[in-house]
Amino acid sequence: YRIDPRLEHYACIVDLLGRAGKLVEAYEMIKAMPMEADLFVWGALLGACRNHGSMELARIAAERLAELEPENSGNVLLMSSLYANAGSWESVVRMKKMIKKKKKLRKFTGSSWVDTV
Repeated sequence: YRIDPRLEHYACIVDLLGRAGKLVEAYEMIKAMPMEADLFVWGALLGACRNHGSMELARIAAERLAELEPENSGNVLLMSSLYANAGSWESVVRMKKMIKKKKKLRKFTGSSWVDTV
């Protein structure tokens, strides 16, 4: 079909690999991408790490998300949740303190809707 892959395609593949539990393969693909990964690519990996409990790759993805979007507290909260699931309560406390210390962190509100017939 001669379609040049764009970031959206890579984000979808990372999400699919992550859902299949192939986190290392997803990370290797991110590293091999011909362009810089964006929020959606790293977010897909971080979400998969949460679902499969991979703390090592979660830290990498969270660091990259923090670099790309430092004002979003959701990324820090997700990492805190990962630490809690792993039983690393000292890290949870450290992350919560980080949120309180950095007053510029803010929570982005989301929205959704349902069409009814």
